[in-house]
Amino acid sequence: MIKNVGKSTDQSGYLSVLAAKEETRLIVLKIMADNQLDALIHAMSGHQPTLIAEDVLTNPNTKDAFNLGANRYLSPSLAFPALTVPARFTTDGLPVGLGE
Repeated sequence: MIKNVGKSTDQSGYLSVLAAKEETRLIVLKIMADNQLDALIHAMSGHQPTLIAEDVLTNPNTKDAFNLGANRYLSPSLAFPALTVPARFTTDGLPVGLGE
């Protein structure tokens, strides 16, 4: 994950990040076209849910495991729409979703 790349075209790294996202998007679109795919389906998370740290709203370096194994970056990075479909439950009774 890229951090602190700037929020406008005047800031260092911003345009290179936009170019990298577009290059990745075009690669994925080509793979989908070559394989006649209409959608990408993947697990939404690779781990059990964790507790969110109490200071999550005030501490940018919180020690929770909120982003551990998360797969939420594909859709926004590629500018694709996203949909989560309930799939089943874990042995602890927590819901599991598939993302498209």
